[in-house]
Amino acid sequence: MATKSRPDETASGISRRSVLAALGHLGIASLLAGCAVPRREATWRLPGEGVVVHRGDRDFETWRRAMPWQDWVAARTPECIARPADRGQLREALLHARQQGLRVAIKSGGHNVSEAFLREGGMLVDLHHFNGVEVDAATASATVEPALWGRDLSLHLSEAGLAFPVAHCATVPMGGYLLGGGVGINTDHWGIGCHGVTGAEVMLADGTTVDAGSPGHEDLLWAVRGAGTGFFGVVTRYKLRCAPLPRDVRENVFVFPAARVAEVVQWLEGLVEDGMPDTEVMMLLANSPGPAPGAPPVTLCIARVVLFCDSESASRERLARVLAGPMASQAVFSETMKAATIDSLMIGSVDAARGLGFGRSHVNTIWTARTAEAATAAAEMVSRAPSPKTHAVISLRKHKALPEDACFSALDRGFVGCYGVWDKASDDAVNIAWSEASREALQPFASGNYINELDAFRRPDLLKRAFSAEAFARLQALRKRYDPQGLFHDFPGLS
Repeated sequence: MATKSRPDETASGISRRSVLAALGHLGIASLLAGCAVPRREATWRLPGEGVVVHRGDRDFETWRRAMPWQDWVAARTPECIARPADRGQLREALLHARQQGLRVAIKSGGHNVSEAFLREGGMLVDLHHFNGVEVDAATASATVEPALWGRDLSLHLSEAGLAFPVAHCATVPMGGYLLGGGVGINTDHWGIGCHGVTGAEVMLADGTTVDAGSPGHEDLLWAVRGAGTGFFGVVTRYKLRCAPLPRDVRENVFVFPAARVAEVVQWLEGLVEDGMPDTEVMMLLANSPGPAPGAPPVTLCIARVVLFCDSESASRERLARVLAGPMASQAVFSETMKAATIDSLMIGSVDAARGLGFGRSHVNTIWTARTAEAATAAAEMVSRAPSPKTHAVISLRKHKALPEDACFSALDRGFVGCYGVWDKASDDAVNIAWSEASREALQPFASGNYINELDAFRRPDLLKRAFSAEAFARLQALRKRYDPQGLFHDFPGLS
C-alpha cells in the first residue's frame, strides 16, 4: 500500500531551511541559440507560491544567505534566485534563463559544504517545493523528490517495513545526495545510494521532461547515478529500490586514546574482512575537554559498530565475533547492545549541542587503501584543530567492484574525512586554513575523492580523481549531447 506526503516541515516538526531558486546573469549569452540576447528582465516573477528574487531587491541578500544549510555562506552571488512551485514553473524558469542568457545552478536542499549551487551570476533554481515521497511496500520501492530529507524518507519507509541507505545526517536532502553517489547508512551491504536508483525523471535544458533509463536515454540514468555537481539537467523525481527493514538494530561503541588509532583501524578492517553481513563499521576522532580546567583537550578514537539484524539473539551472536579479539577489551570505555533504530542513528546530527553538524563548516575527504596511515594523519590534524567541534570520520568497507551502469566510479576500502566545524564568523580564516591543511595532510594517502564532499572551487584539479578516466570523459561527452548550449553550470572550477 502506498503512502504519500509533501510536507513543508520535516516529520519531526523541525522547520525546513527556507531557500529560493535563482535567475541570473551573463555566463553563456553568446552560446545560447546562436541569437542576440534580449535585455534582462529584472521584474520577471512566478505566480502563486513561486518566488523570484533579483539581485538588488531589498530582501535578496537575506534569501541568498538562506540558501546553504550552514551559517558559512560563500561570497558568490547569482543574478536572481527562483523557487518554482511545480514542474510547470520549473520549465518556465529554465526557458526564461535560456532567453535571457543566464546560466543555471540547481539546489535541492543546500547541504553541499562547498555550496556548489552558489555561482557568480546566472540563475539559482531552488527545488524547495519538490519534497514529495511515495512508498510502495508491495514492490519494495519508493519514489522521492529531490528536496525530501533523508530522515523523512526513512520514517515513511519504516512504516512499510523498508529501509534505504540514507545519509547519516538527518537533514541531507535526497537530490544532491543521490546525484553525487550517496554514501550513507550501511552502504557496504545496502549499496551506495545511487546504485539503488532504478529510474529518474529529468527536465532537460530545453524544458522537456524525459525518463532516464527509458529507450534512448539509458546513458542519462548512468549519469544520474553519480555525476554530482556536474550534472546537466534537473532531476525532479527518483525511483528507488529499497531493502527490508532490520527488526533489531544495535549500536556498539568502544573508546580508545587517539595514539592507538592505527591499531583500532586494523582491528576494524579485520571485522570488515571477516564478512559479517549488515554490519556498519565506522570511527570518529574528536576532542574532549582536558581532565582539569585549562588542560589541553584530549583527542579520542571512538569506534562504532552497528549491527542490523532480525532478532536480539542474532545481534548477540554477531557481537560475540566483535568481542572475540583482544582489542575490544582494551577500550577505556565501551557500551554494547544499545538498542537503536534507523531514525535514532541520525539523532546526533540534529543536536546542535554536540557540534557535529551545525554552525560553520568546511570538509575534506578521501578514498584510500592506506586507511591506518590516513587516520593517523587525521588524528594529528584533529588534535591541532582551532575549534573543539572539529572532528574526523573514518569508514571501513570491503572494496567491492562497482556496477558499470553508474557514473559513480571512485571508491576504496577506507573513507577518511576531516570536518571543520566552528561558530563565529571571526574564526573563519583560522578554521578554513586548518581545513586546507587537513586536505594536504590527507592527499598523500588518497586513491580518489568523493564528489559530494569535494570543494572543487579551491581544487578543481581533484575533480578527475572523483571518477574513473573513462567515466569523466563519458560524462563530459553526454553534457555536450544533452546541454549543447551550456545552460547548466559545469563542475565548479570548470564552469
